[in-house]
Amino acid sequence: QEKQCTDRFRALAAEAPTRGLQELFTLLAVEEQKHFDAVDGLRRLCTGTLAQSRLLGTAKPLIEALQADLNVSLSRMKQQLPAYISARDVEAQTRDEYLQRA
Repeated sequence: QEKQCTDRFRALAAEAPTRGLQELFTLLAVEEQKHFDAVDGLRRLCTGTLAQSRLLGTAKPLIEALQADLNVSLSRMKQQLPAYISARDVEAQTRDEYLQRA
């Protein structure tokens, strides 16, 4: 699941219509890779630790800049909405799976 999320966020970053969205999805991909690495470490019976995330603090200014940028094409961003919804749903599915296993 985490690997799927990482790949999905990297694809969204590559398709993003603005630099801000590219950065945001790249940050999300990096965070998902950290999750993958932690789970992989646990699978190998090593001590897996979840790295500290700075995603929210970093993403907030990016989102604020996107909202303030009058040159952002909302129609182009709207075309990517199904991809964003898919990424959100995969995240929710992963969260629910981990809660069930806890």
